[in-house]
Amino acid sequence: MKRSFKIPLIVVSTIIFLYGLGCLGIYFNQEKFLFHPQVLNKDHQYEFSLPVKEANIITEHQDTLNTILIKTHLDSSKGVVFFLHGNTGNLQVFGHAHSFFTDRGYDFFMYDYQGFGKSSGQIQSKKILSNARAVLDQLLKTYPEENIIIYGQSIGTGMASSLAAQINPRHLILEAPYYNLEFIADLHMPSIPTSWLLKYKLKTNEFLKNTKCPVTIFHGTKDRTIPFINAKKLSKMRNLNLVTIEGGAHNNLSTYPLYLKSLTKILNS
Repeated sequence: MKRSFKIPLIVVSTIIFLYGLGCLGIYFNQEKFLFHPQVLNKDHQYEFSLPVKEANIITEHQDTLNTILIKTHLDSSKGVVFFLHGNTGNLQVFGHAHSFFTDRGYDFFMYDYQGFGKSSGQIQSKKILSNARAVLDQLLKTYPEENIIIYGQSIGTGMASSLAAQINPRHLILEAPYYNLEFIADLHMPSIPTSWLLKYKLKTNEFLKNTKCPVTIFHGTKDRTIPFINAKKLSKMRNLNLVTIEGGAHNNLSTYPLYLKSLTKILNS
């Protein structure tokens, strides 16, 4: 005769309580999961191989966003690369990427998100896209949209796609993009109701539906942070140029000849 096994009610209640507590922790602390800012002193002097023009932009939310512009050392500029960096670091860390672009005749422009580097304020879902647009509006005072290449990296790919959907830049380049943040959260936390908990609605897939410019995606097949399936799903939406980096991880695509060759081709076109 088989004996039935019943889980005590107190055990079930404890499991439900802990699960709910974990969900609340994710909801109220998701900025700590998504963003890892590195702060710089306000008097920090940027050190790169070319001169830097530094400026601050005050947004409608009263955040002060720190920006840098590095001009090409060639005789004339082909335009500007607006680079939206990943979820860690700051302008000093990512700014060294300028040399690849400035060596090929492009100016290089970046800003730090709220709380990163010398930028003030705290990252919040309600203002992350509007702040990015405020920075773009400042850039448009100097460069026409057809002379702007928008480059998004990792977490920055959602913001970059949103901006490209609002204007018609020369090109949109996405390095290790996510289909949308809900999809990537589901991959990493399948047992959590992310559609209810996630405050950041960075829907790259929806933004790309409204872009008119050429779009190129670079993604490594061994990316564990934002798995390659994200790029595959995005590439099926429309006629995107997907450059698959075999064996590439999340932060090393620039070490692969295919990446360098393909990016150079875009910049020379």
